[in-house]
Amino acid sequence: MKIVHLLRDPRNTYAIETITSQGIDNEVELILIHDAVYMKITCNGIKTYACKDDVESRGIESMWEVLTYEEIVKKIFESDRAVCW
Repeated sequence: MKIVHLLRDPRNTYAIETITSQGIDNEVELILIHDAVYMKITCNGIKTYACKDDVESRGIESMWEVLTYEEIVKKIFESDRAVCW
């Protein structure tokens, strides 16, 4: 199953644990939005992206590949399940 997670809060350890565990048996991608774009840790083996507008509005440089809103929507529609944290 292909699952995309959108994470808003980098302190949500429950979400990070869930995302990592789902990555064992599923194709999982993580998109960081809002303040989660500050996140510096990785979820083992999970392809991670950051929202371009959120990175730019915070004036930071992301260690993740950035996606536009259009690319985020495309990833959501390509997935079997989308989860927002």
